[in-house]
Amino acid sequence: MRRSLSRSFGTLAILVIFGGLLLFTRDRDPVADLGWDDNYWSQVDSFDDDLPAVLPDDITTVQGIRVHIEIADDIDHLLTAARADGLELDGYGYRTNDQQIELRKRHCGTTDFDIFEKRASECSPPTARPGSSRHERGRAIDFRYNGRTIKSRDSEAFVWLAENAIQFGLENLPSEPWHWSVDGR
Repeated sequence: MRRSLSRSFGTLAILVIFGGLLLFTRDRDPVADLGWDDNYWSQVDSFDDDLPAVLPDDITTVQGIRVHIEIADDIDHLLTAARADGLELDGYGYRTNDQQIELRKRHCGTTDFDIFEKRASECSPPTARPGSSRHERGRAIDFRYNGRTIKSRDSEAFVWLAENAIQFGLENLPSEPWHWSVDGR
């Protein structure tokens, strides 16, 4: 009897502790707590200055965002629809392989392993390996709202995108509220 009471008490204690953690974190957006300040995002801003003077033939600029020509009309319609609903979205689409390598160096480390082998989830923030990013094909956009990257699923812009982006061929990468692509990766 004493042993079963002890087990029951131990199980109850674990449930109370775990339950408390769930209550504590339930309403929090884990991405918003990552600590990436706007200084990090200004590094990405500088990429526009590093783009080659002549872009690949299949990349075009739509309302300031460089994307693949196959999704250009949809992105134009998405940005126009967002504006009609009172949201000014902008963002970063296409990036070169060299830019992806530079991001990996900043987020993952500088060794060849860090750049080319380390899993994206081991980087801070998560960053795709060179050659596997949808950005390198112009098929992903890191959206901003009011000049700031969308870091929270609670933001007005994320909610609007979650409700509307699929109509324009974009899906969200669940771990990154700002990242939308043709396949959610």
